Amino acid sequence: MTTTAIGGQSGAVRAGTADDGYLPTRPIVRIHLLGSMRATSYLGDDVLPRSKKARAALAHLCLTPGARVPRARLATMLWERVRPEQARVNLRQAVFDLTMAMGPLAGELISTGRATIRLNTEACWIDALALLKSPYSNPTTRADLAVLCPGELLEGFDDVNEPFGEWLANERIRFKERLASSLDAVLGQVDRGDFDPEQVETVARRLLSFDPAHQHAWNAVIRALAKRGEQKQALSEYERCRQTLEAVRVKPWTETEQLYEHLRVEAPQRNRQSIVQVSPEVHRGAMDVRSIGRSAR
Repeated sequence: MTTTAIGGQSGAVRAGTADDGYLPTRPIVRIHLLGSMRATSYLGDDVLPRSKKARAALAHLCLTPGARVPRARLATMLWERVRPEQARVNLRQAVFDLTMAMGPLAGELISTGRATIRLNTEACWIDALALLKSPYSNPTTRADLAVLCPGELLEGFDDVNEPFGEWLANERIRFKERLASSLDAVLGQVDRGDFDPEQVETVARRLLSFDPAHQHAWNAVIRALAKRGEQKQALSEYERCRQTLEAVRVKPWTETEQLYEHLRVEAPQRNRQSIVQVSPEVHRGAMDVRSIGRSAR
């Protein structure tokens, strides 16, 4: 059965890629959109359709969580160079390929109407959506996801066709912006007090992959390395930070320069570890490095 959106058009209002309400209650399928696309059932069976157009249709449904997507939109997006009647036939075949790949789970995952198609994302775990959950969710889980979910959104799908490529380019921009904002919030949660250097470095480096000029992330990487006693590597990261910022005509923060000077003095001294302690009040734009202590010899 189709629904009617505001304005009288068939279908539903499009849910955004970064839908903060995405909270799968009982996932029976895991779908990976970052890097090489994969889909497996809760039993570990491969449920990804073979056809690239069917995979592209599934990806579009994943990135419009909970929405009833108009068949006409999908057909036009995936087969823009054929007649509308043929495009609709091709879409029916792609949906058939998708349901066949999902086997007995298809009835619970795919809802089809005469004019719309919907993926039950509440029954799916989707890596891209999991990374874009509310920044107030568990920061440890989010840090782990930053490691487990690397890669570009839908790698290898740029050549599906021109309309899909344009849609994908926009989705990648939106995804990167939202993920950078989300990881920034997570970094603020884990980078405080007696922080875990591995966790902080992981989140900070993932954030730098999206925003190379993010100074709080650079400082976090440098302090994480220093806390592990890797002063030389920390100094190298400062140099990378300086060069990156110079390329965009930005100067390092005063706090960054102070941290560098301390590490430069400490590095030659008998291979001692420098443990960097950050006050609990970590403010964006004005990091307060209260003390840089030394570990026991």
